[in-house]
Amino acid sequence: MTEQEIVERLKSSPLYAMSLGSKELYHTNVWAWLIRKDHHFVQIFCKEDFVSKFQSVEREQDNRDLTIWFTDGSACVVENKVKSLPYEEQLQDYRADFLKKFGDKLVSSILVSTTDPSFLSSLSDDQWSYLPFAEVITRIRNLLPSSSLSDFDKSIVNAYCDDAMNVSALLNEFKKTVGERMPTWSDLEVVEQVRFGDVCEKMKAEELSRHLVNEPWFVDLAAKAKEKGYKLTSWSGFSDKKWIVDARFIFDLTPGAKITNDIVLGVQMQMDQFRYVAQRCGNDDSLPDRIFTEFKELGWFTDYDKHTKNFLGRHTSMNKQYCQYHGKADYPYYFIYQYNDIDDLSFEALTSRVKEALTKAYDLLDVIKK
Repeated sequence: MTEQEIVERLKSSPLYAMSLGSKELYHTNVWAWLIRKDHHFVQIFCKEDFVSKFQSVEREQDNRDLTIWFTDGSACVVENKVKSLPYEEQLQDYRADFLKKFGDKLVSSILVSTTDPSFLSSLSDDQWSYLPFAEVITRIRNLLPSSSLSDFDKSIVNAYCDDAMNVSALLNEFKKTVGERMPTWSDLEVVEQVRFGDVCEKMKAEELSRHLVNEPWFVDLAAKAKEKGYKLTSWSGFSDKKWIVDARFIFDLTPGAKITNDIVLGVQMQMDQFRYVAQRCGNDDSLPDRIFTEFKELGWFTDYDKHTKNFLGRHTSMNKQYCQYHGKADYPYYFIYQYNDIDDLSFEALTSRVKEALTKAYDLLDVIKK
C-alpha cells in the first residue's frame, strides 16, 4: 500500500479518531486494560512463567507508564515512547527511582518505541531493552484467539490492532520513501493528514543521530576527546514543530552533578539550519557577549554582516550577530549559535558537514578556558 492508501484507512477508523487525543496514553491504556481483563496478556512484555505470578498492573505509578507487579514483589516496567522520543536521563531516572524505593525487584525495564534509540547500546544489558511497537501488536494478535475476552471485546481489540499495524506500516512506508535523508515539508504532508508528521520527524532525527555515532570518525573523535576530559555525544530532539539533531563536546566542570553541560562546543541541526554552537553555565546578562567574543577569537564564530546573507561561505537567513537560548531555574546557562542554511538533507551531506565542524571543534578543546 502507498502512504496515502494507509492514511485513508486510518482516517476511516473511529478507533483511530478516538486515539488522537493522546496517542501514547491511548496505547498504554489499552495494554493495561488487556492485562487486567486477561492476565495471559502479561506475555506481551514478560515470559509465560510470569502469568501465574501476576498481581496487578498500574498506570502512571511514580510517572512510570506501566508497572506490572507480581506476587513475589517483583515488577516489570514499561515505558511507551510511540509518540515521543526517549531520553537516556529520563529512563535512567525512572529505573533509579524504582530501585531506590523497592530494591532489587525489577525483573525488566522495557522501552516500546517505533525506533531503537542510539543511546541504548551504551547502557548495560540489565537496564532498558527495546521492544518495537509493531512487535507489541503482533504479540497481542497472537494471544487474542485463546484469550478469555468476549467476542465483542475481541472484535474491538482486533480493530485496535488493525489501526496499530497500519500506523506501523505508514511509518515503514515513510522511511522507505524518504530514504537516507531528512524529510522536507512536502514529505510530511501525507502523514500529517493523520497527525503523524511529528512522529516521522522524530523517527528520522533519531535515525540520523544513530548514523552519526556509528561513523568510525565519530568513534575515533570520541575516544580522543575522552583523553582530554571531554565527552562527545549526539542526541535527537523535537522543538517548535521541527526535528533537531545535536552533536557536541561536553566538559564537566562539576563531576558528579546530575547535569553535565558546563562547557559545550559542537553543532546542532534543526530543519533547515546548520548551527555552530557554544555554551557556558551562568546567569550573568553579559555572558552571551563574552561567550561570543571568546569563541570568535578562537575562530569558531565570526563577525557577521547581515547584509551579506553569507556565513562561512553558505547562505543564511540569520539577521543578527548571533542567536541564543537562556536556560534558567536550577541550571542557568547561555547557548550561543550562528548558522547557515542546510541545502542538502541527505545523510551523506549532513554527516560530512558535521565531521568537518566537529574536527574543527576538537582542535579547539585544548585552548578553551576552563
